[in-house]
Amino acid sequence: MNFYSLILIFTLACIFFFVLRIVLAWRSTGRNPINFKNSDSVHDYLGKWIFVLIFLSFLQVFFVAILLQFRNYFVVISFLDSSGVQYFGLVLGVLSLIFLFSAQMSMGKSWSIGIEKSRKTHLVSRGFFNIMRHPIYFGYIILSWSIFLMLPTALSLLFAGLTTVILNVQARLEEEFLLQRDGITYGNYMEEVKRWGVW
Repeated sequence: MNFYSLILIFTLACIFFFVLRIVLAWRSTGRNPINFKNSDSVHDYLGKWIFVLIFLSFLQVFFVAILLQFRNYFVVISFLDSSGVQYFGLVLGVLSLIFLFSAQMSMGKSWSIGIEKSRKTHLVSRGFFNIMRHPIYFGYIILSWSIFLMLPTALSLLFAGLTTVILNVQARLEEEFLLQRDGITYGNYMEEVKRWGVW
């Protein structure tokens, strides 16, 4: 089995776990866990871009893994184009997927995608949320950079960079909302736990 087959399997596993988590959350709560609407608000605009970036990242993987001749069209970054870097990216990707799924599960029924204004959820501070305020977004950021290391192209670098910026903005939007909703409870949590663990 060649490396690109492994990347393809990894990508399919990502899609499977992502869809599975949505289905499990929907069944347990009876609500669609995706809270991005079709409005022009900053929150919903970012939500559209999050899904576009996920789709384009996986689309690039499929193109490269199935049709290797497309690889050079994405402008390969040659000094990172080695099996060592690619396998490191694959290991990092698997670890980030495990981290991501564990963080999502620790939220229980409170897990959703985006800001859920229609339902009051309790503050989750256990598990990875005791180490950083946004472990799920952190997992997605690391996942996007792992894809860049697996496929070191200018396009995957752009996707990873945009994902990092967008999820940093989304994290700040959620903090503003939770601080307004939960007041001192969330304020104390912000003082005790850093956004990304170390800063």
